Amino acid sequence: MKRGLICLLCVLLVACSQAKILDDLYLVQIMGFDYLGNRTLKGMFVVSLYRKENRVQTKVFSATGKTGKEAKEKADLKSALPLETGQVRVILFSEAFARHGIQEIVNTLHRIPKVGNLAYPAVTGGDLQKILSKEYDEEEGVVEGLSSLFEQEIKTGTVPRSNLYLLSNSLYDDARDAFLPYIMQDKDSIRIAGIALFHKDRMRDILPAKNMFIFKALVDGFSNGAYSFRFKNQFAVIENINAKTDYKVQNSSVLHINMKVKGKIQEFTEEKNLEVPKLVRQVEKEMERSAQKEVEQLILRFQEKGVDPLGLGRVYRAKDRNWNEKKWRSDYANLKVKVHVQVKVVQSGVVE
Repeated sequence: MKRGLICLLCVLLVACSQAKILDDLYLVQIMGFDYLGNRTLKGMFVVSLYRKENRVQTKVFSATGKTGKEAKEKADLKSALPLETGQVRVILFSEAFARHGIQEIVNTLHRIPKVGNLAYPAVTGGDLQKILSKEYDEEEGVVEGLSSLFEQEIKTGTVPRSNLYLLSNSLYDDARDAFLPYIMQDKDSIRIAGIALFHKDRMRDILPAKNMFIFKALVDGFSNGAYSFRFKNQFAVIENINAKTDYKVQNSSVLHINMKVKGKIQEFTEEKNLEVPKLVRQVEKEMERSAQKEVEQLILRFQEKGVDPLGLGRVYRAKDRNWNEKKWRSDYANLKVKVHVQVKVVQSGVVE
């Protein structure tokens, strides 16, 4: 009985001690980095303060430095309480920072054990300081708004899986280039506007949002999202049920990309009787042609920009013991690709 009482007291004391410590800290939940030129960066550290009536007040502490660590130390001097990085949920790079190179800051973040590998990294268009400082939903705030946006779009939308761990792996992999969500600020909200594409650790291109369905199908495979295309002078929308892509090498000179999509017709701009098998097959064929063309255009774009976000280098590295990055990069620019898309409409009906 005494032993149980002692254990209970210890637990209560530890809990009280932890609560006291948390009360004496500002928990940083978003980190932002901008490049100012002359090897100088600006670090932004966002904390959420919860007020009465469920209102959220966001505070941004910012400072400049040659490294992220220096900027953090200077930002600490501007804060009434120490800035603790144990709850970082989002890491944002301005476009200028991403084009200059993100390797050094990613290495720094990995040396901080308290920064979790599951934090969502992204590139921002526009003024990063303004994005972080703007007042959004009072009950949600920029922290909850951004983390929820990434979580939902990765889980049920067209954003490929992305976190600090996967970003770090891509930066160290000589057979695949990194990619990150690209976000922009609208008047009262933040939206995902595309995918930032990297070569090594520097951003080279921005893939528009309209290509994200096909890009995710090429990278991850997934079971959500919608794909729109023209069908007989109107628009059709297929709601994705399942999509996956396989890559096969033929005689080391031709790469076959095989994409399979199962979905249901979600929308037509004009009423169609989809109980007619012939019409359903026409819809499938038209989506196959549309998706195949889009994949081919994306591959050409990647080759022209010198980026390999699909990790095609991995496919060839697995087949060639003598594979080396320098030769692969040269071969990649002229790689012949044959795209095959198979679409199956698994549910249909009369849709307006």
